[in-house]
Amino acid sequence: MKKAEKYLIEVFEEHGRKMTYADYIDLVLYNEQYGYYSSSNEKIGRKGDFYTTSSLSPFFAKIFAKMFVRLVELGLIKPCFCEIGGGNGQFIHTFLKEWEQLSPHTFKLLQVFVIERSVYHLQLQKQFTNCSIEFLSSIDMLEEGFEGIIFSNELFDAFPVHVIEKRKNLLYEVFVTLNDHHQIVEEKQLLNNEEIIRYLKWQQFNLYENQRMEIPLKMLGFMKQMNKKLRRGLIISIDYGYTNEEWMQPVHRDGSLRGYYKHQFINSPLQYPFQMDLTTHIHIDSYKAMAKELEWQEVIHNKQNEFLIKADILSFLNNHEDTDPFSKVSKDNRAIRSLIMAGGISAGFDVLMHCKGIKLSQSQLFNKNE
Repeated sequence: MKKAEKYLIEVFEEHGRKMTYADYIDLVLYNEQYGYYSSSNEKIGRKGDFYTTSSLSPFFAKIFAKMFVRLVELGLIKPCFCEIGGGNGQFIHTFLKEWEQLSPHTFKLLQVFVIERSVYHLQLQKQFTNCSIEFLSSIDMLEEGFEGIIFSNELFDAFPVHVIEKRKNLLYEVFVTLNDHHQIVEEKQLLNNEEIIRYLKWQQFNLYENQRMEIPLKMLGFMKQMNKKLRRGLIISIDYGYTNEEWMQPVHRDGSLRGYYKHQFINSPLQYPFQMDLTTHIHIDSYKAMAKELEWQEVIHNKQNEFLIKADILSFLNNHEDTDPFSKVSKDNRAIRSLIMAGGISAGFDVLMHCKGIKLSQSQLFNKNE
């Protein structure tokens, strides 16, 4: 028996052979010794298990650098940037390099914080940086009173979630258990978690028969933590998710919790513990509802491809007569088009931008006249 398997069995035994899905996801993804994000295996890109937008194109980071530089130069935002869950560091590296080229004088004033729970990814990010950065392992380490920009890309989709189901008109919570054969299986118990019950009432969810759904209590708690740290500035969250209306469509009846292992979709989240990524679609409407309760003001909510067009990503296109499809300029132009095409990767992501303690209009954000 491998050490990781033995450890997993020991943890289950300590928990009475049963744990919530949220606890299980936290264990297999973030355990400091064996967790998926703690291992030194490559996770993002062709040799990993999945892709992110920033890993596919540098222009994703460049467009945000261009936007934030302008806001800082206009005096609308302080030159302070915090990225949460930056993965292999490609975004922050490109973002800072572009900022330095666009505005050397504000770059000298720029304070940068990186919050990364994965020790492995933290080491990668440190290799890619080109300025002084304060690296933190938890948002708890960020001092209160932060003023500036808090940014995350595909952060909340990897957060632990609880799982519920409706069977014979009764609601159940789905637990992860260890059976007598040391197999990891699911077990359903009548729902008695008051936080989940309050969430369903808050969002006015009434599951239909045989429907399964993930409940993002950790996401909402993290939003409250961000709010406690931020005095004034911008919060940008980019992720894939569903609205409440979309959650109730029959196509989503089985929920969205799934695994990715060597670029293969794994339907069962209990396969390959510690070895594969687990992810869910976030609850867009509950994110926005919590933002409203925290008195964040919505600046924009767009699909990513629409947002990038508004942010003038087309300005990065180069007119050229190069007929070589493998030249740098040809590859760059294809990368930009891939980010904005209908049905492409960006069409599946939502860009949620809110401000706290400041006033910011879309015209200011996109440098457009009122």
